[in-house]
Amino acid sequence: LRNIADPLHTAWLNLSIDEPQVRATIFSVSGQADAVGQIAGGPVVGATGNRSIRAALLSSALLLSPLLPLYGITILKGRIQRNP
Repeated sequence: LRNIADPLHTAWLNLSIDEPQVRATIFSVSGQADAVGQIAGGPVVGATGNRSIRAALLSSALLLSPLLPLYGITILKGRIQRNP
C-alpha cells in the first residue's frame, strides 16, 4: 500500500504548496513524522499482529484516525482557494 500512497501523497503536497522552501520543510517534517510513527507504533502493531491480524489492522486505523480531520481541513481550504 505504501508504494501506492507515497507518490499520491507527494503529488498532493506538490499541488498544495506553492513556495519551494515551505514545500521542502513540509516534506522534511512529513518524513520525520513517518519515521517516528514507524519506530513508536510499528513494534506495538507488529506484536498485536502476532496475535490477531484483525486487531493489528484496527489498532493501525485507530493510530491513524487523528489525521482524518487534518486532511479534511486541508481539502476544504483547497476548495475555498480554488472557488473564491
